[in-house]
Amino acid sequence: MLDGFETTLQRISDMSMDRIESITILKDAASTAIYGSKAANGVVVVETKKPEAGKLRFTYNGSYNVSWADLSDYNLMNASEKLQFEKLSGYYGRLDENGEILDDLYRATYYNR
Repeated sequence: MLDGFETTLQRISDMSMDRIESITILKDAASTAIYGSKAANGVVVVETKKPEAGKLRFTYNGSYNVSWADLSDYNLMNASEKLQFEKLSGYYGRLDENGEILDDLYRATYYNR
């Protein structure tokens, strides 16, 4: 029980010990009478400190992680290799018998950077 409400052990374990005012262990028939059949084996009652009137309390715990893929084993294309691949694959249009592009899309992309 945490401040009168049923809770999990994980939630109590995650709490800061500075916030706990008292811990009471009830292990007799009185706990069964108060908390019902779930308390047949006993109850751990945790009471937290009450906030002080007129004082703001703010707590923040956080972490920040940055990670990226290791691309050192990949043989990636540079810009000119990429343009050559796109040209030969027909991305910019049809090629003539000399391998030159007939459409103006390639020229517009290559010369207007």
